[in-house]
Amino acid sequence: MTKKIPLIVCSLILTLTTLLFSACKTVPTTVPEGISEAELLQLGQSSLDNSNYKAAEFYYKKVIELYGSDIGTVIEAEYELAHINIKRKNYKDAKPALERLLAYYDDPQTAALLPPSYKKLALIDLAKCEPKTEKSKAKKKK
Repeated sequence: MTKKIPLIVCSLILTLTTLLFSACKTVPTTVPEGISEAELLQLGQSSLDNSNYKAAEFYYKKVIELYGSDIGTVIEAEYELAHINIKRKNYKDAKPALERLLAYYDDPQTAALLPPSYKKLALIDLAKCEPKTEKSKAKKKK
C-alpha cells in the first residue's frame, strides 16, 4: 500500500501538469498567405468555441483587414467581435459595435446584400446591453 502512494502522487502531478499546459491558449500573430475568408472565419469560430477570445479577435480582425471589401463578410466578422464582448460581459464596448452593425441594415443600398440572420442576432445581443430594470431583477430571484 505504501508503495502505491508515491505512484498515485506522481500520476496526479503528471495529470495536473498536462492539464495546465493544455489550458494555455496561444494567440496567433500571422496567418498563412492565401488563406480564404471562409478558413479565417472558421479559425475564428473554432477559437471562440474554445473560449480563446484573443485568438478569435485576431482572426475576425484579419478577416476585415483582408476581405473588407465584401460587406457580408465584414458584417459577420464585426458581429462576432461584438459577440465576444457580450460573452465577456463587456457591454460598454459591445453596444456601439452592435449599433454600428445595425446601421448597415438601415442603409437601403446595402441592406439587401446583407444576411438577415446577423441583424436578428445583433438585436438579441443589443438587448443584453441594456440595464436590467428592478422588475426583471425581481423575476430572476423568484
